[in-house]
Amino acid sequence: MVSSMIRRDSLNQKRLAFTLVALMIFVPWSAMSTSDINFDEDESPYYSNGIWGAGGSNDTGWIDFVANGANPENGTYAYGDLNLNFAPGAIIDNLTFEVEVDGANGYWVTEPQITLLDTQTPILDWRDLGDLGRQN
Repeated sequence: MVSSMIRRDSLNQKRLAFTLVALMIFVPWSAMSTSDINFDEDESPYYSNGIWGAGGSNDTGWIDFVANGANPENGTYAYGDLNLNFAPGAIIDNLTFEVEVDGANGYWVTEPQITLLDTQTPILDWRDLGDLGRQN
Protein backbone atom coordinates (compact mmCIF):
# COMPACT_ATOMS: atom_id res chain seq x y z
CA MET A 1 0.00 0.00 0.00
CA VAL A 2 2.76 2.41 0.94
CA SER A 3 4.74 1.61 -2.20
CA SER A 4 1.71 2.31 -4.42
CA MET A 5 1.25 5.69 -2.73
CA ILE A 6 4.91 6.49 -3.24
CA ARG A 7 4.63 5.51 -6.92
CA ARG A 8 1.50 7.63 -7.31
CA ASP A 9 3.21 10.66 -5.67
CA SER A 10 6.24 10.12 -7.88
CA LEU A 11 3.99 9.93 -10.95
CA ASN A 12 2.15 13.11 -9.91
CA GLN A 13 5.46 14.93 -9.42
CA LYS A 14 6.64 13.79 -12.87
CA ARG A 15 3.38 14.98 -14.45
CA LEU A 16 3.67 18.30 -12.67
CA ALA A 17 7.30 18.73 -13.77
CA PHE A 18 6.43 17.81 -17.37
CA THR A 19 3.48 20.24 -17.37
CA LEU A 20 5.62 23.09 -16.02
CA VAL A 21 8.36 22.46 -18.59
CA ALA A 22 5.76 22.34 -21.39
CA LEU A 23 4.27 25.64 -20.20
CA MET A 24 7.71 27.28 -20.08
CA ILE A 25 8.34 26.18 -23.66
CA PHE A 26 4.95 26.80 -25.28
CA VAL A 27 3.71 30.00 -23.60
CA PRO A 28 6.34 32.31 -25.19
CA TRP A 29 5.69 30.73 -28.60
CA SER A 30 1.94 31.29 -28.32
CA ALA A 31 2.44 35.06 -28.16
CA MET A 32 4.35 34.95 -31.45
CA SER A 33 1.64 33.01 -33.23
CA THR A 34 -1.03 35.72 -32.92
CA SER A 35 -1.04 37.96 -35.98
CA ASP A 36 -4.26 39.88 -35.44
CA ILE A 37 -2.40 43.08 -34.52
CA ASN A 38 -2.02 45.23 -37.63
CA PHE A 39 0.18 48.18 -36.72
CA ASP A 40 0.97 50.51 -39.59
CA GLU A 41 3.93 52.68 -38.60
CA ASP A 42 3.41 55.09 -41.51
CA GLU A 43 -0.10 56.07 -40.37
CA SER A 44 0.52 56.14 -36.62
CA PRO A 45 0.70 59.58 -34.96
CA TYR A 46 3.07 58.07 -32.35
CA TYR A 47 5.76 56.95 -34.80
CA SER A 48 8.07 59.13 -36.82
CA ASN A 49 10.48 58.14 -39.58
CA GLY A 50 12.66 61.11 -38.68
CA ILE A 51 16.28 60.73 -37.69
CA TRP A 52 16.89 62.68 -34.53
CA GLY A 53 20.21 64.40 -33.88
CA ALA A 54 22.03 64.58 -30.58
CA GLY A 55 21.13 68.20 -29.94
CA GLY A 56 19.98 71.44 -31.45
CA SER A 57 16.88 73.54 -31.69
CA ASN A 58 13.84 73.79 -33.88
CA ASP A 59 12.12 77.00 -34.87
CA THR A 60 8.83 76.07 -36.49
CA GLY A 61 8.03 79.63 -37.48
CA TRP A 62 4.37 80.41 -38.06
CA ILE A 63 1.95 77.51 -38.05
CA ASP A 64 -1.47 77.88 -39.63
CA PHE A 65 -3.92 76.19 -37.29
CA VAL A 66 -7.34 75.65 -38.83
CA ALA A 67 -10.35 74.75 -36.70
CA ASN A 68 -13.53 73.57 -38.42
CA GLY A 69 -17.01 72.49 -37.49
CA ALA A 70 -18.41 75.52 -35.68
CA ASN A 71 -22.15 76.07 -35.89
CA PRO A 72 -23.47 79.15 -34.09
CA GLU A 73 -27.07 77.99 -34.49
CA ASN A 74 -26.67 75.03 -32.15
CA GLY A 75 -23.61 76.25 -30.22
CA THR A 76 -21.14 73.70 -31.61
CA TYR A 77 -17.51 74.74 -31.24
CA ALA A 78 -14.86 74.39 -33.92
CA TYR A 79 -12.10 71.84 -33.33
CA GLY A 80 -8.71 71.32 -34.89
CA ASP A 81 -5.67 69.15 -34.22
CA LEU A 82 -2.01 70.07 -34.35
CA ASN A 83 0.59 67.34 -33.89
CA LEU A 84 4.23 68.29 -33.41
CA ASN A 85 6.85 65.55 -33.46
CA PHE A 86 9.63 65.76 -30.92
CA ALA A 87 12.56 63.44 -30.41
CA PRO A 88 12.09 60.89 -27.63
CA GLY A 89 13.28 62.42 -24.38
CA ALA A 90 13.42 65.93 -25.83
CA ILE A 91 13.49 68.81 -23.38
CA ILE A 92 11.22 71.63 -24.47
CA ASP A 93 12.23 75.01 -23.11
CA ASN A 94 11.86 78.64 -24.13
CA LEU A 95 8.54 77.81 -25.75
CA THR A 96 6.59 80.84 -26.89
CA PHE A 97 3.47 81.10 -28.95
CA GLU A 98 1.39 83.93 -30.29
CA VAL A 99 -2.25 83.84 -31.29
CA GLU A 100 -3.17 86.09 -34.18
CA VAL A 101 -6.69 86.48 -35.51
CA ASP A 102 -7.00 88.64 -38.61
CA GLY A 103 -10.64 89.64 -38.26
CA ALA A 104 -10.92 90.39 -41.97
CA ASN A 105 -13.83 89.02 -43.98
CA GLY A 106 -15.90 88.57 -40.84
CA TYR A 107 -13.68 85.89 -39.25
CA TRP A 108 -13.02 85.93 -35.52
CA VAL A 109 -12.53 83.55 -32.64
CA THR A 110 -15.09 83.32 -29.85
CA GLU A 111 -13.69 82.21 -26.48
CA PRO A 112 -10.66 80.26 -27.80
CA GLN A 113 -9.29 77.37 -25.78
CA ILE A 114 -6.08 75.46 -26.48
CA THR A 115 -5.33 72.34 -24.45
CA LEU A 116 -2.89 69.46 -24.54
CA LEU A 117 -4.67 66.44 -25.93
CA ASP A 118 -3.60 63.70 -23.53
CA THR A 119 -3.78 65.56 -20.23
CA GLN A 120 -6.31 68.29 -21.09
CA THR A 121 -3.90 70.80 -19.59
CA PRO A 122 -5.01 74.30 -20.62
CA ILE A 123 -2.47 76.33 -22.58
CA LEU A 124 -4.85 79.14 -23.50
CA ASP A 125 -8.25 79.58 -21.89
CA TRP A 126 -10.06 82.71 -23.09
CA ARG A 127 -13.55 81.76 -21.87
CA ASP A 128 -15.69 84.68 -20.67
CA LEU A 129 -13.13 87.20 -21.96
CA GLY A 130 -14.77 88.05 -25.29
CA ASP A 131 -13.71 87.49 -28.87
CA LEU A 132 -10.36 87.64 -30.66
CA GLY A 133 -10.26 89.43 -34.00
CA ARG A 134 -13.47 91.41 -33.51
CA GLN A 135 -14.17 94.69 -31.83
CA ASN A 136 -17.44 94.98 -29.98
